[in-house]
Amino acid sequence: MKKLVCLGLCLILSGCTSTPVDKNDAERKVNVIEVSASTIDEIEEMAIKDVEATKAKSESERDALSEKITDFDVYTKKVDKVKSYYDDALKQTESLSIRLREYAYKYAELIMNEDVSYKVKYKDLSGIYEYI
Repeated sequence: MKKLVCLGLCLILSGCTSTPVDKNDAERKVNVIEVSASTIDEIEEMAIKDVEATKAKSESERDALSEKITDFDVYTKKVDKVKSYYDDALKQTESLSIRLREYAYKYAELIMNEDVSYKVKYKDLSGIYEYI
């Protein structure tokens, strides 16, 4: 009985190691950034600028599209451009979300490496929710 359990476990584990890499996983790795900031203030500033730049880009694209679409007839002729805008906005939002997670990770890493009490670290970690 023990041999059957071991054999079954070996077969299960050997099947788990050969998982193919999904195309989306490769695309997601491209979006990861390296946060090179050395202080918490730099990370906060980088994150805020990143959000503002992404927002400004999306708004300018939206405004340019809305100038071209003045009524329903024009909309029906350019519905592919509207769809393209929304697809791009979704990609930008997903990419920003990944970058914000990287900022939060670096933020937490810097705080946890400080030589202060855990109470101070816990208090400082609240900045992740405030600024990132």
